[in-house]
Amino acid sequence: MFHFLDYLSLVKWGIISCAFFSLSAGLTSPFVLLNRNALLPHALTHILLLPLLILTFVFPDLDEFLLVPLAVALTLLLSLIIWLLEKGLSIFEDSASAIVIHLSLALALVLAVKGSQYDYRLLTYLFGDILLATKQTFLVSLIVFFLTLAFFIKHRYSLLISALGWEFPGINTSGLNLIFLLFLCLQVVLGAKILGVLLVSAFYNFSGVVALRLSSSYSRVPILLLGLNLLAVVCGAIISYL
Repeated sequence: MFHFLDYLSLVKWGIISCAFFSLSAGLTSPFVLLNRNALLPHALTHILLLPLLILTFVFPDLDEFLLVPLAVALTLLLSLIIWLLEKGLSIFEDSASAIVIHLSLALALVLAVKGSQYDYRLLTYLFGDILLATKQTFLVSLIVFFLTLAFFIKHRYSLLISALGWEFPGINTSGLNLIFLLFLCLQVVLGAKILGVLLVSAFYNFSGVVALRLSSSYSRVPILLLGLNLLAVVCGAIISYL
């Protein structure tokens, strides 16, 4: 028991940060799935690699509070190219995503080879490390959660209408989708730092599908999702200790 408490004290910032990330993802997940964009969070984790390499090479000593928003901005910019390919050239979304992902990975590989520079922060975003999570990481996750919560409470019905593909007068679905994408980029960057790129999409897809299948009413889905994501964090902490 005492060993487990020592373990919790060692990784407390990582677990708390992961818990708030899971709550943010739980609020976002239903709209991602209902909009049939289940692969979008996974695509963003791949696109994120290029902004991270650019930032770590150009600004090797950049503070965490500046690295996160800059990574989000560059990831959002690259993800908007998917939207432009889809709307402007009438390319299917999965094909447009594949084009941007592969181009981003190719450029990232070139940068990695040319740079030949080690940066622990890059490995942190690739594989995650709750041991390196700090109070700053917790504050960022807390801010992202409350911003997501405020956005969700204010626009939940408009987001549902947009996700289902309906059109209503007075609802700017394009602007709403852009803000939604911004929040998704924020969450993906934060989740990648704590968990690594491989586990981020699981909080959007696995828990979301289970919640949508188990719930008899959409109004219960967010609550069920929050509970499932928090349970996943707790179980993950216990399993990693064992």
